[in-house]
Amino acid sequence: MDKSIPTKILSTLILVITFSLSCIGQNLYPIKSLEEALRDPKNTLFLDLSNKNLKELPEEIGKFVYLRSIKLANNQLTSLPKAIWALPELKTLDISGNKISDIPKDIIRLTKLKELNLSNNELKTIPNEVFKIPTLKRLYIGLNLMNELDSDIGNLQELKELDLHGLNLRKLPKELFSLKKLKKLNLSGCRLTNIPSDIGKLDKLENLSFTYNSINKIPAEIGQLTKLKYLNGDHNNISTLPDIFAKLSKLEILSFNENKINSLPKSIGQLAKLEYLKIYSNELQELPASLGKLENLKGLYCQANKLTTIHGNITKLSNLEDLYLFSNKLTSLPESIGTMTNLKILYADGNQLKSIPQSISNCINLKVLGISENQLTKFSESITALKNLVVLSVAFNNITEIPERVGGLIGLKKFYLHNNKISHLPESVGSMMSLEILFLNNNNIEEIPSSLKYIKPLKQLALTNNKISSLPESIGYIPQLKGLSLKDNNIEIIPATIENLRYLEYLDLSNNKISTLPVSFGNLKKLHTLELGSNKLANIPEGFENLNNLQVLGLNNNPIRDFPESMSQLTNLKYFYYSHNLLDQMVKIRQLLPNAYRIDEKLHDPIKRREWANSIYF
Repeated sequence: MDKSIPTKILSTLILVITFSLSCIGQNLYPIKSLEEALRDPKNTLFLDLSNKNLKELPEEIGKFVYLRSIKLANNQLTSLPKAIWALPELKTLDISGNKISDIPKDIIRLTKLKELNLSNNELKTIPNEVFKIPTLKRLYIGLNLMNELDSDIGNLQELKELDLHGLNLRKLPKELFSLKKLKKLNLSGCRLTNIPSDIGKLDKLENLSFTYNSINKIPAEIGQLTKLKYLNGDHNNISTLPDIFAKLSKLEILSFNENKINSLPKSIGQLAKLEYLKIYSNELQELPASLGKLENLKGLYCQANKLTTIHGNITKLSNLEDLYLFSNKLTSLPESIGTMTNLKILYADGNQLKSIPQSISNCINLKVLGISENQLTKFSESITALKNLVVLSVAFNNITEIPERVGGLIGLKKFYLHNNKISHLPESVGSMMSLEILFLNNNNIEEIPSSLKYIKPLKQLALTNNKISSLPESIGYIPQLKGLSLKDNNIEIIPATIENLRYLEYLDLSNNKISTLPVSFGNLKKLHTLELGSNKLANIPEGFENLNNLQVLGLNNNPIRDFPESMSQLTNLKYFYYSHNLLDQMVKIRQLLPNAYRIDEKLHDPIKRREWANSIYF
């Protein structure tokens, strides 16, 4: 048997060895400091000066005679030194994200240039010399001030990637479609009203994007792009997709979000390699049964359409991981949904569902389940079998009770139950040992289960607008709690154990019946927002001045007669609201709190001040 090394492999080895020897002593990693590079310019091959806020480059840049790549992205450059056009080995030049308005003709001297990024500058034209660089393979000129693409673009016969996004072109030169080696073309945001039929000539194209235009029709010639893997036509005026799509046999990602598509062709089921289908915000009333043939599909995103039913064939998508169905008009989910055992994310919020199929318990890999804003009256027991669930939202329904078995969701981290009719929370919730967020606002809950103290990771607990009249001592033993909202209840007494919530940052106790606060309140050293408005507080307790991280304090609508001098120690307070109290001490308050950004006695301000704090927690 001939054991000699094949000629092709031998040639490759020789090239690798030759390259390695030539690089001895040279830095093969990008240098990110001009000063460092200038210490040894001849051994600098790659220079990355992006995001340095540079306003100019020195002529010393010409010393890097062996430089192969220079990246100057996201600076404040308005021009480049002449020396940069004389770098004989330069292959990559990136000056994107600057303020350059002119590229000199000397750019043609970069005879080895393969990648040129001029995007996001102030260029009104590109010199013809750019189109005479025969080695150029990647050209990015998007987000400039150009409104026309020169016909000389056709000279770049080695070009593989062309990015024109954000140019006000309106039409494309026919010469563009002579670029036979082009693999990636970005035409997004070019104000195009159509895709020329010549698009079919770019038969090497693998990636095509024409998002954010005004295109209303896809030419049949697009079916000639048989090597296409990625096709994105988001945000246009397209109403139908042609049957010719079936010829795009290598397509992996197909996206036509935010169009006017009212139906999908049956032939879409022939896209055997399709992995992601994105068609949200259209006018679809149904999905073709042929979708069930897409065996490699991992993600189906058809939210915000007009779907009323989901064909059972969809559940044949055994490899599907993401299924987005929210904001449609679905009244049910297929009973066979349990066969989708690889499903990880299911969003069916904002529909008209009245029940959840029992078979969903077989979706053992499900991590995220969203079924909020439906017409559910029961919390399905089958959900409690989903041991890998991390996020569960059943908010905005008509659920009245939570089953004891919910405690079995030991991996759940986020649990949204707000805006239902729940009157009782089972003690078993204390077994949810991974829970970090629990939202129960706007229900009918009367008691807080003491078992919450066993949930060590719990960080956010929201019980606004319920029927709670007392707090258990155990509320102070939730060790990691950062946000607690008990607004709009009937609470009269705050237990002294609340001092143990050493990580608490946000506390809303407004609109209750609280008349006193425990002295230990001052131990909540990390508190930055405290809402106590609309209670029965007559005075501020001792130790309050220890809340030295407090930034927002609401004491409006209480029978408070005086503020102690010690409040002057609240040096970080920015917003203080005290409207409708039994005092008139604006001058004194301003003296006590000279650093407060806003001191306001207007009753409507509590709504405004919560905007930033609530966005963090509730």
